[in-house]
Amino acid sequence: MGMGLFRKAKKTGADKMSSPEMVAMQEQMHALMVQGKDFAEAHGLGYTRSEMAQVEDIIAAALEQSLTDDAKRVLHRQVTGYLYATIIRDFPDRWFVSSAPGNPVIMVVGEPRNNVKVLGWQKVEGRISNGAEDNLQFFYEGIVDYSERPGVHTLM
Repeated sequence: MGMGLFRKAKKTGADKMSSPEMVAMQEQMHALMVQGKDFAEAHGLGYTRSEMAQVEDIIAAALEQSLTDDAKRVLHRQVTGYLYATIIRDFPDRWFVSSAPGNPVIMVVGEPRNNVKVLGWQKVEGRISNGAEDNLQFFYEGIVDYSERPGVHTLM
């Protein structure tokens, strides 16, 4: 999986990153994918758009338990990994990864006709800290919608 991510990132302009930056981004993406897989298996989820409603329910139930900061960080990484893994399955040939301050992994979908930057790290963080108004199911539908529109879009 890691080499495929590297090739996709390299072909699309992330090659302007230094080698250490590229390696760090790849390691971060791999770790997120593993944690997303663990999350999916623990909750009996596939990787489909329709399951984002279940993810919302899982987050809501977890937050009702007054999670510690460490538990919130784990939930954040797991849900972000699951979100990115679901995007990869929905857009198998139309995505690549990049990074920016505050968003260690940014997924970009819709290339070459359009460009939708998905700031999933930031969105999931907002969902955990702000509550249901940062709804992931609505967010995911926005990804799908904007991926079909020409132009450059950023979703967070």
